[in-house]
Amino acid sequence: GRQVLATVNGEKITVDHFNQEIVKLKEPTRGIIKEDPAKFLETMIMRTLILQEAKNLGLIPDTEKEVPEGSVSSEDAVIKEFLEKKFSSAPAVSRKEVESFYEIYKDRMEGKPLEQVAPMIEQIIRQGKQQEQVEQFIGDLRKSGSIEINQEHLQKPAAKPPDSNTEEDFSKALKSDKPVVVDFGSNS
Repeated sequence: GRQVLATVNGEKITVDHFNQEIVKLKEPTRGIIKEDPAKFLETMIMRTLILQEAKNLGLIPDTEKEVPEGSVSSEDAVIKEFLEKKFSSAPAVSRKEVESFYEIYKDRMEGKPLEQVAPMIEQIIRQGKQQEQVEQFIGDLRKSGSIEINQEHLQKPAAKPPDSNTEEDFSKALKSDKPVVVDFGSNS
């Protein structure tokens, strides 16, 4: 009974795996996710996409190694390393960008001259640009990847699915723009 919540480029995310990840979280995060499991699944999908890309570059998480409590998992370490490599070249920040940022937030600069705050402003703009690049990259991965989400198992992964009216579920699913894999119990 390994129920599949989602398939990312052929790699399965099972209900068991999903629940294991939730168990690792602390409250109140855990409670929030139980309310909105779809958002957490989305995060797991993104992680899976990035890890797949990282593997293509030969960065592979050391899953054999036990991770001490509270430290970064080897998957997280690989994701971090991959994103740092991928976005190692810092985006260029022009003088004009620094000046217009300074003009917009002048009242917060406590009267400091542009020259004094320019390096800090440049840092802020650069981080913003890097964040955009990462988001764009993840968005592209998601678009080009093959991702199927099984809405039925997602509702309340921990609870037994109620005897739902499949017709109603199906029309609800059609209204949401996510691909739906309908399982009519053929393999149960």
